[in-house]
Amino acid sequence: SLNVADSRASVVAVIFSSNPIFVFLFSAIIDKERIEIKKVIGLIAGLAGILTIFMDKLDITAISYKSPLLALLSAAFYGLYTVIGRKLSLRVGSLKMNAYSFITGSLVLLPVLFFLRIPVVSFDYSALYKVAYLALFVSGVAYLTYFKGLAIVGASSGSLMFFIKPVLASLIAIIFLHENLTVSLIAGTALIIAGIAAVVGIKAPGKKLE
Repeated sequence: SLNVADSRASVVAVIFSSNPIFVFLFSAIIDKERIEIKKVIGLIAGLAGILTIFMDKLDITAISYKSPLLALLSAAFYGLYTVIGRKLSLRVGSLKMNAYSFITGSLVLLPVLFFLRIPVVSFDYSALYKVAYLALFVSGVAYLTYFKGLAIVGASSGSLMFFIKPVLASLIAIIFLHENLTVSLIAGTALIIAGIAAVVGIKAPGKKLE
């Protein structure tokens, strides 16, 4: 969606960050999870936090409709992937599930690359350490721990952690890129933490997390 003309990175980020909504819906349909008030409150608070963080960056003037639509489709498919991936990881384990997922994804994309005439065997070795980081940490450790966490707390509750991503990205940008700490970031972070705490951080003594 970012490759579409007149796309806005902030708008795409907000739309894609809505994927916990789709996880919530697919969990109710596929896993028959109960629609609980605390989860609805957590979703609303998380989305409000995302909008607050990107509030000063949002610009929808002259934006192409294709970019938000693609971002919305991406969020929906990622939500479905999260729910199905959790069910599979419970059966075969998070490591095998991720291996099956990435291998299948690569095989599906291979004919697309050939069709678009994008070189498959060509590789820029100057980007080797970046690719290694993405493979090891982003596609490896991150997804492995993500689905292990979902297996413990459930898809709809665990997916709320996705709201933390823009917060962490902003904090890293402040540390390494010396960006300014804004009031909107602080307020948005507080809303997100409150939303997550409402769902997974508060429980009665002796009760397990759902």
